[in-house]
Amino acid sequence: ASPPRARGNAENVKLISEERGKLKKLRAIVTNVPGTSLLAFAQHKTPPRAGDSEWLYQTDARLEFPLCGIGGVFYHVLWKWRIPEEWLDVVTIPLAEFFGHMGGAAIAYDIAPDADRYMSEIDASASPTALVTHADATRLRIAHEEYMDTELFKRASPRTWVRHIWGKGNPCADAASRDEDHEAEAFVTALGHEPKWVELPRYMIALFERVVVRIRAHDLPPLR
Repeated sequence: ASPPRARGNAENVKLISEERGKLKKLRAIVTNVPGTSLLAFAQHKTPPRAGDSEWLYQTDARLEFPLCGIGGVFYHVLWKWRIPEEWLDVVTIPLAEFFGHMGGAAIAYDIAPDADRYMSEIDASASPTALVTHADATRLRIAHEEYMDTELFKRASPRTWVRHIWGKGNPCADAASRDEDHEAEAFVTALGHEPKWVELPRYMIALFERVVVRIRAHDLPPLR
């Protein structure tokens, strides 16, 4: 018979205050951030091969003057776009997050138009809970109407799933939206890729412009 295994003495391990604090912070991130896990933090993400089922893109938005913008990541591809200052009386955080989702969809579709499925990880601020006020509901409804009228929506939407997450679970797209290029590139490099920045397609910017024009035509409470 095999000799009995020695039992560990883990219950006697004592952590110093600093170590307990770091462990508590890590536990909070892992257990409280929707859509994240230890695997999501550590895995080497590579673009799926032809025939694989899911292509992931992540987006985020920032509305803190003077750095107001949207951005995202699609494996090694990074993008960002600055929201014009003159739009800040119209664009809310939920609307900006949805702008980010549409921009991410455009980038992903341009690169991988034949994907079996897209997974969009979007900030939870753009979830249905954002529709609790009339003003936000109107803004998002207009954006949805404009988006649904595009070829991108008609081609990609039937293959698109959405996962709502918080900023802590989306650090790369968060950095891109904040003009923190070095930080965004560091995340991509850490996953084994060579970062590449691309421009947001002009047709998507034109869509944003149409949304803003339509919102201005409504009698909505001013944001500032």
